[in-house]
Amino acid sequence: MARLPKVGDDKGTWGGILNEYLSQSLNDDGTLKTDSVGAPQLKPNSVTGAAIANGSISNAKIADGAVGNAQISDGAIDEDHLTSVVKDKLNAGMADGSITTAKLADDAVTNAKIADGAVTTAALATGAVSVAKLQNAAAANGPAILDGSGKLPPSTIPMQAAADSEEVKAAIESAEGVVSRVPDESWTLGWEQSAFMRPGRTDDPTIAIAQTMTTGLSSPATIAPAIVNIGSNTQNWDGSSDTKFRYWPGVFSTGNGGSGDLALYGSEKPGGAAQAARWPLVVEFVTDTGNAVLELFGYALGGGAAMKLEVNGRLTDDVYFRVRSGGGPWMVTVTFPVAAARRIRVMMPGDGGFSGVRVPTGQTITKAPAPTQTIAFLGDSWVNGSGSAYGYPNGAGDLDTFAWRYARLLGGPYAAMMLAGIGGTGWTAGTSGGQPANYSVRVPAILSRNPDTLVIYGSQNDSDTDISAAVSSLLASVTSIPRVIVLSTALSGYQNQIASVRAATLAAGRLFVDLKDYMYGTGGANSAKYDGNKDVLLMNTGDLHPTLDGHRALASSAYRRTIRQLTGRF
Repeated sequence: MARLPKVGDDKGTWGGILNEYLSQSLNDDGTLKTDSVGAPQLKPNSVTGAAIANGSISNAKIADGAVGNAQISDGAIDEDHLTSVVKDKLNAGMADGSITTAKLADDAVTNAKIADGAVTTAALATGAVSVAKLQNAAAANGPAILDGSGKLPPSTIPMQAAADSEEVKAAIESAEGVVSRVPDESWTLGWEQSAFMRPGRTDDPTIAIAQTMTTGLSSPATIAPAIVNIGSNTQNWDGSSDTKFRYWPGVFSTGNGGSGDLALYGSEKPGGAAQAARWPLVVEFVTDTGNAVLELFGYALGGGAAMKLEVNGRLTDDVYFRVRSGGGPWMVTVTFPVAAARRIRVMMPGDGGFSGVRVPTGQTITKAPAPTQTIAFLGDSWVNGSGSAYGYPNGAGDLDTFAWRYARLLGGPYAAMMLAGIGGTGWTAGTSGGQPANYSVRVPAILSRNPDTLVIYGSQNDSDTDISAAVSSLLASVTSIPRVIVLSTALSGYQNQIASVRAATLAAGRLFVDLKDYMYGTGGANSAKYDGNKDVLLMNTGDLHPTLDGHRALASSAYRRTIRQLTGRF
């Protein structure tokens, strides 16, 4: 066995012993012999890339599993480094289902790897897209999500609905009303534009009118108000017991037919006999999802019948259309482009006579949801309407007036209104049958319906005098109503009256909105004098009643002035 020479021994032989020892790993020229350096002789990390010759490490030298994802740089293996067998397999494509979730490393599929349109509805598992997966969820211009109360947060509601968009739905349903969350003037103007827009194309109906109550449907289902066709006459009904229809606040009765129950009518308002002033008849319901056609029918009193329709909060028109001239039967057939569940509101004067709804066999209707709020409006003929509702420039019906328009702007499309206007009355003015018929006479009826807001319009019927005592007395009687808004008369020439109403309103801690001199001049629509806007906004010279355009303009001005008072903006 080769060894090193021992000091003090091996005299005369140590050279041979040393040569034998060195020859174990060295050649005669002093170089290392082949295979003389094994794994035990290598220190950790002593072999660098520079020391390894190209092509010197074969597959056989690499242990199974030694090279993982972490050892291979992104893009390091290109096609030139693949064998022909592997290339052929890849070019032949992958069998369906060959790449399972288990084969993909975590985070292996990035946005950049997914082609546009590659992820279809079928590829998404049920419930896979949560709110956390949505970018900019609940942010302005981001995906809208419901808040904890099941409503859209204001930040996700567009600031202004485009006036020409048929898809935008007016959906302002806050219990506090629109006025509690108006951010700026652009929003207000946008809401004014959309508040009276027609329904979208799939909800905009075709309307056919007939002077009959005979159905055109085959074996339809008929749904009547709860007190119609029951075999007896009913008076002083408030509508709350009806399970199929919801009504705006008022008092109703039946009439006509052998039993006096052929149709439902609005009863006369307190103090309204002299003016034949009835509560409007506003009926709401929801159709089945499969409904595309329905019939509305009834029997008008001597004054005839008129109607406005609202579909999912959108108006087919902002004025009445005539259903019948004079008393007798009527029917309106409403046909929609597509079948869908819809919230329908039928608006009529109290003498129109509503008998019910017909829908195709197998269908029915359900009661509309409760209103977002109730707005009561107390006033004179500017609230109740005056003149013909069927031709410019001759006035407006009760649901065409500035009061209805202003309340809709104030409360949104799903607010209920209680229009307690009677012509010829005021804070102090008005009699009926020798009895007082001023504003205070209607207060008990208003209080019985617990409105959220009461709006009172200052009347020209009180003349230009101090009426502060009457104003203070009435306001003291409505302290239970959360919000009271007092509007001054809009005509010029009532400075003394307006000053007294303002003082009494502010003393009561209520909101006063000054409309003084909004309408001025000496002319009217039928006799222009070219000295003021009364040439367009009032019906005739010396007449105290607005044209239809006058009502529209006054509603807009009163609404903006109210918002300015409530928010201190614009």
